[in-house]
Amino acid sequence: MSAHVGVNRSETWGTPEDVLAPMRRYFGAPGLDPCTTTDNPVGAARFFTEADDGLSQPWGGGGMVYCNPPYRAPWYAKIAEEASSGVEILALLMARPGANYFQTLAELASLIGFWRGRLTFNGAPQTAAFESALIYFGPDVGLFRRAFRSSCWIVPGGSLFTSPSRHSLQSNNQERPSP
Repeated sequence: MSAHVGVNRSETWGTPEDVLAPMRRYFGAPGLDPCTTTDNPVGAARFFTEADDGLSQPWGGGGMVYCNPPYRAPWYAKIAEEASSGVEILALLMARPGANYFQTLAELASLIGFWRGRLTFNGAPQTAAFESALIYFGPDVGLFRRAFRSSCWIVPGGSLFTSPSRHSLQSNNQERPSP
């Protein structure tokens, strides 16, 4: 989502340009933003507002999905459902590795980028009270790494989309030399 309801449920917090600029540079404009506002600040080709109910809509068939959702269970389940069906998704979420939702999504993910420092969301009065993670479900792990390597600590997910060898520390898949 380009914007989500904040902790107090009365503010809309938009995705910071620090996230959007590298996404656009390397991936282009997303094909869908399933949870945004009518002004479509992410610039997605298609978008769903709260009135459109992105949870009940299919997400596939139109390019990469960018999602900064309301941080609630139905959205995590929808991301998992759509990623499991092969939809390429870049999701901005709270980084909560101990939470069941995060573990489920991490198992499906190609890569996870833990944002260095805390984000200040557009419309938020201050820096977020939590760390953030970009979770990527898709085949273009090289693009994700190039886009976010200076902003994120990037680790492999469980990976629905890529084989473990594509996540190896060395690109040629050779074993590490002995010390």
